Amino acid sequence: MNTAREHIERIISSYLSADQRFVLRSLKNSVERLIHSSGREGTFITEFINNADHAGSTRLRMELTGSCVNMINDGIPLSANDVDSLCMLGYSPKPCQDRHPYSGTGFKSVFMVSDHIELYSGGYRFMFSKTHWQHPENIPWQLIPLWIENQEQPLPEGFETLLRIDIKDPHIMERVCNSALNYEYIQPKTLLFLDNMETIEIKDYTSNTHRRIQKCLDRRTEDYAVYRIREFINGSEKPGEGWVVFTHMADVPEKVSKRLSPSDSVPLTQKQKIVLAFRLQGDGDLLTTGHGYSVGFPASLSQRTTMSKFNFIIQADFLPSPQQPDSVEDTSWNRWLCEEILHMITRRCIPAFLKDKRWSKSFLEVLYGAEEVADRLLEDRINTPLRNYLAEEEVLCTLDGSFVRANDALLIMSSKIKELLSEEDLKSLYPDKRLLHPSLRIPYEIKRLIKEGPDYSDSYGANKELLKLLEARAARRDTDFFKRFYRHLSEFAEVLRNSHLKYSNIVLTENWELVDPGFAYINRASLSVPDKLENTVKIVHHELASDTVIRNTLELLGVEELTREYIEAMLQLKDRFKI
Repeated sequence: MNTAREHIERIISSYLSADQRFVLRSLKNSVERLIHSSGREGTFITEFINNADHAGSTRLRMELTGSCVNMINDGIPLSANDVDSLCMLGYSPKPCQDRHPYSGTGFKSVFMVSDHIELYSGGYRFMFSKTHWQHPENIPWQLIPLWIENQEQPLPEGFETLLRIDIKDPHIMERVCNSALNYEYIQPKTLLFLDNMETIEIKDYTSNTHRRIQKCLDRRTEDYAVYRIREFINGSEKPGEGWVVFTHMADVPEKVSKRLSPSDSVPLTQKQKIVLAFRLQGDGDLLTTGHGYSVGFPASLSQRTTMSKFNFIIQADFLPSPQQPDSVEDTSWNRWLCEEILHMITRRCIPAFLKDKRWSKSFLEVLYGAEEVADRLLEDRINTPLRNYLAEEEVLCTLDGSFVRANDALLIMSSKIKELLSEEDLKSLYPDKRLLHPSLRIPYEIKRLIKEGPDYSDSYGANKELLKLLEARAARRDTDFFKRFYRHLSEFAEVLRNSHLKYSNIVLTENWELVDPGFAYINRASLSVPDKLENTVKIVHHELASDTVIRNTLELLGVEELTREYIEAMLQLKDRFKI
């Protein structure tokens, strides 16, 4: 304890022995500018969480009471080097990846909301207090620690570091409370991007509200980890979130790091962490959100995001544009990051999706954005090449579980039509195509590249491929096939009255022809058709007409019953007009 106190007193002495006019006042101005550039009032919350995680913390607690905020974690306590970095501007004696939670400049954001904070960690207990100084306007009091004489140990059992913050304005305190409890600064998915943090608690003693978020690991593979995020409000559990998370430590090329300017806020390390997170449904399948997620930067918990939305989360140290803070600047660093993200998706994410029976059917919709992303660099460097990759590579799951390109695939939308097809049909009609799995979710843009198999709809009737199939079966005189086909149509009897199938050549005649329902007749009375009318009156094949269900279906499509009166009328017309 004496050593820690002597350390604090040495820091005080170093500052107070400096020239007040030139050194201290200059430092004061620099600190003020840094604080006001820190972002929003609640930035200190995300800074503390992020930094606590870097210190190996698995638990973090945020206590809100009166005008005080306590931030507590169980990470590694402060060292002498960490304290030094707290009391300096923009300096840390440790490499970036090894810094303690309070290293760097992020800690200074707390002074946006407070004029008095206290820190308890390991053998240290000290404060930064504006009211201690007679002329704080001339002193960088945010850098000068003051030893706390009180011997009381305020840390709860099991915790190692406490930051006690006196909020200087009740309106700020109200906003901080609302932000902490209403997801503005602490969202459940925040835990996905923390290496060590497993639990975050927020206790608001004024409103008697207790919020707890937990990250539970379901399984881990060499490619990804699957997490379940659970959230409790006053003991009641809210609907949870499932996520599959891919993490990549990319080697930073020397030519890229050399081009960074001193003002670029990117950690100067040889490796960069990139995280991609995909939301899961309750059954564990991939979820397409519809609204998309913004791209986060530059730190893992930064509140700054781009306007560009993907159906998955991208978290990386992008450099924002100075002119447009919500846009990714077109720099060599950001171009390199885009390249790494694209490679990560194509070389790690997609192969992992293809191995999973459910994900292999749904990942296309997740990766293939419905619209162009707003940011030009992200669109050109990630979205467009990813779309091309999905359209050109063997990533479409077939019925037998293998994968093909869009140009080599066959898509049959109707499961009933698919049941009618035999292997012989597929080989003869589509010798170079492979049938896609019926559960495959395909984006419209890719679907346009795929050969469409036999199908029909109410709006356009039978397509060309269905007519080809029917012609092939008619040529083989396969009445059993047509029986099954018409029985399938009978399941949609209510919509057949107004269906465009009425105008498609789908009715099999006695002569093994296919005709429009409006030109076919059911010869229930076994009337004799004169030779003159052989090419005019087309009779439905007797094996089909004898089936009551099929006959009713054909009648709904517009097939009429042949009558003697009709035959006589047609003969008179032929004689009159010499047809």
